[in-house]
Amino acid sequence: SESQEHAQKQSLSEILSANMTVYSEMSEEELSEVVEESEGKENFKALVEICQNCCAKDDYETAMEESLDALLRLSAGGAKIDILKASNVCDMVPLALQKYQEEAAIIEVLFGLIRNLSKSEEMRTSLGRHATLIVKCMDEHSDGEATLQEMACLAIEAMCCTGHLVNAGLMQTAGAPTCLENVSRPSITNERNLTYPDRALKAIRGL
Repeated sequence: SESQEHAQKQSLSEILSANMTVYSEMSEEELSEVVEESEGKENFKALVEICQNCCAKDDYETAMEESLDALLRLSAGGAKIDILKASNVCDMVPLALQKYQEEAAIIEVLFGLIRNLSKSEEMRTSLGRHATLIVKCMDEHSDGEATLQEMACLAIEAMCCTGHLVNAGLMQTAGAPTCLENVSRPSITNERNLTYPDRALKAIRGL
């Protein structure tokens, strides 16, 4: 029948997105396939749910990084902000920061995602509540993680720029200025990006 044909044409990501419990039964390789399809369909909800599922598991770092990479690409330049807000992405981000604190590659992508999400006033206010966790992740990777520290600077700048006094205050309280000076600044060696800590500090100070 016509309805059966329509159901058969539904993408795997759309079907799975209706029931997150299905993800918990999938192998990491199967999730990776869903990630690829979900990015092609711009299915933010599925990608966020896959990330949430990975946070509840051990040894799913590859699928987690792939899902976050997809979200990072899809949200570049603040694209699809309204759809992202509806996907509960701001609930997923702190879970991921907590779960994968020691995984530099994942934290780096999360910082990039935070920067993109901060194009939304509502989302950057939500993410600002996790300033302490963000700074903790920066401190965790104080040696040899230049790109991670660059992304951290840009994330903080985006969260605090244009006079977001609440986030600026939260970053101050969390010790971000000290971290930017003592961790980020020594880690960044690319001449083009040496000013990133200064940009973040200026945003925190409302300059």
